[in-house]
Amino acid sequence: MTFREKVAWISLLTTVGVWGFYFTRVVPALTSGDSGSWQMALFVECVVFTVIVQAVLIAATAIGALREASAPADEREARIAGRATVIAYGILLGLVLCVACATPFVLGMTLKVEGMTYVSLSSRGDPTVIVANGILLAVVVAELVRSSVTLTFYRLGRAF
Repeated sequence: MTFREKVAWISLLTTVGVWGFYFTRVVPALTSGDSGSWQMALFVECVVFTVIVQAVLIAATAIGALREASAPADEREARIAGRATVIAYGILLGLVLCVACATPFVLGMTLKVEGMTYVSLSSRGDPTVIVANGILLAVVVAELVRSSVTLTFYRLGRAF
């Protein structure tokens, strides 16, 4: 397994672990109407924890493969990274657009289509916190897609 493939695994596993923990705590709180300041503290803790864990694990991996870690990415690795980023960026754009389209409903606005009225999706909790967590979820999903696509291309041996 190459150094960059190991880095992709580190990114995937820490993202699933840390942000999975975050959203398992925040989503039930948001659905019950609790949008307290503890969520911001938890967010900051998760960001700091992610940075520290990834830095330590990548440094430990780099120490085990100094030559490979300090070498520039070869053409295949650059193609894989580029293609995975393009795919993840498309996913991110789509998800952020979904959050943007849902925002009026979160804010409590109503929509009338052909005589039918659709009311807000959420009448509980702070709409700003709900939208911010929606955008954060979009970023997390895009990062998971990027890491997963990178690993898939490494396993296949090429980027399509």
